[in-house]
Amino acid sequence: MNYFFLPTKNEIDHKANFIAYYALLVYILSLFSEFIPVITNVMMGCIVAAAIVSMRKGFFQSIQRNKAIVGIVIFYLLQIISLLLSDNMKDGFKTLSNTVPFLLFGIAFCFIEFEQQTWNRILHFFALSTTIASVVGFFKSVSDVLITHDTGYLYNDNLCFILGKQAVYFSIYVSIAIIIFTFLLQQNAYQKKMKGWIYLAIIWLFIIIFLLASKAAMFGLICILGIYLGSILLQRKKYMEIGILFLSLCVGAVLLVKLFPKTLNRFKGSTETQFRFDNTNAENHFNAEFDENKWTSSSMRAAIWTCATEVWEEQPIFGTQLGDKNDALRKKFQEKHFWYAIAYNKNTHSQYLDILISMGIVGLLIFICCYFIYPLWIFIKRKQVFAIMVYSLIALCLVTETMFGRYQGIVFLALILPLASKIAPSKIEEAIVDI
Repeated sequence: MNYFFLPTKNEIDHKANFIAYYALLVYILSLFSEFIPVITNVMMGCIVAAAIVSMRKGFFQSIQRNKAIVGIVIFYLLQIISLLLSDNMKDGFKTLSNTVPFLLFGIAFCFIEFEQQTWNRILHFFALSTTIASVVGFFKSVSDVLITHDTGYLYNDNLCFILGKQAVYFSIYVSIAIIIFTFLLQQNAYQKKMKGWIYLAIIWLFIIIFLLASKAAMFGLICILGIYLGSILLQRKKYMEIGILFLSLCVGAVLLVKLFPKTLNRFKGSTETQFRFDNTNAENHFNAEFDENKWTSSSMRAAIWTCATEVWEEQPIFGTQLGDKNDALRKKFQEKHFWYAIAYNKNTHSQYLDILISMGIVGLLIFICCYFIYPLWIFIKRKQVFAIMVYSLIALCLVTETMFGRYQGIVFLALILPLASKIAPSKIEEAIVDI
């Protein structure tokens, strides 16, 4: 397939879809700068408008074809009910308005229909854009190192600061890009002359995700890709290739640790979950010696999750409601003298806990069903392997991050979840593994 981003003649058969396609490409580009959110929002509006125009006929057929996306819309509508039941409606409205991309893209992707090669173009465009953005971020970091003589600029948030991203979010961009390249390679979507460049891009992105040092995204990616590639190789009885792949990962990990040793500092204290609420010390930083008296990412989350659990236990069935969750959590922080969390305005650091507090066990179960269980059931039935990988990775990352609480997480997840559901079933039995 020709992977230039101009669609071939007659590939897109309707003017509204033509607008939607290019709006999606510009939207993807806008994700890599914090300075142009207006473009992100305008493109979102164009995509939704094009989808509405495309909804000329076949409304129920479109819904039937895109059942996996409908749950996103349903859960958003349930949040509106939670908002109306809140005491602090101002805070609830702010939360709901920030997450409106989930509603808009959930609706839009139900009615935008492209040929599979067009969806693949969009996937490739996102992966290539992420790769180029990572190169820009890396060389900006190298420039900072040369100026300051501080190698800490090569790691974590510093690596994507110029892109307006935090490492925890950009690492998911990078993980998805690796999954896209790997998936398209296995689907024989690339011409032979391009495959070498794609392999090089995958290796580069693995280096970047190691430097970003986001534990959830890194380990989630390794597990998901390991299962995906392992199943293909086992099916083809390529046992030697499995050994080579495993050995390559081990050698690569050792080389990365030797070249970039400060990444390991991010993992120090990962098993340390003991804490004192009144500890006013800062959090351990990868660019400094580990101090057991400071907070670690694990101990900080353990303290926050303890508070969040106690908030939930006060209203376990339906929660505090959407607008009152932040007030309830801050009140619990004050009650526990958790000064560090108050000073830095910490959230739950878990999307599941965030929903558990605001909408109770009922809301959490509905969320998990709408966003993951029901869609994954559909994807498994349809053998949509790419969607299974993406949804599984996001489900894992939401355990330790509240990604619906930040704009940079919202605008990405609202796009990638419905986009992944559009990718056709994987033809694993026809896959060619080039190792």
